[in-house]
Amino acid sequence: MRAIGIRRDELSSAISWPTLGKYISRKQPGGQTTSHQEFLRTFAYGPWREYSAMAHGAFEGLMLVAMYYIADSMPHEDRQKIDEQHPKVLALHIGRVAGVLLCIITELQAYFRFDDDGARINARIHAIWNALSPVFEIKELYDERYAQLMKDKGMNPD
Repeated sequence: MRAIGIRRDELSSAISWPTLGKYISRKQPGGQTTSHQEFLRTFAYGPWREYSAMAHGAFEGLMLVAMYYIADSMPHEDRQKIDEQHPKVLALHIGRVAGVLLCIITELQAYFRFDDDGARINARIHAIWNALSPVFEIKELYDERYAQLMKDKGMNPD
């Protein structure tokens, strides 16, 4: 801010940028929330919340990954159990990451409507949603937002 000559008091009066928690709880006229607020509530309060806890080093996040940090202090007979769980935990997180990326791709295609001739973009997006649907969290996102969004935007497969 100093580099471009903006003072803090100028910003606070000109820009009102709510935190995520305030944004998703803010009611619209008539006491309703928007579909975007409901969707973001899924990320803020659903299973996705644990990623925030892990990223910020909060107790809840550390409890999920602590065993990997302290494996050398575990009894020798329990260390193998930790090693056996790692691929399962990794698979869960890879599926979730793929789902978040798919959400972004779907939002971009719905907004920009890239030409689908030859590339079969919409069909490929549907195929990936179908492939990831066994992951509970991904199915929840699809059912909550993306099934209707793709229908509304005419993103039907070929």
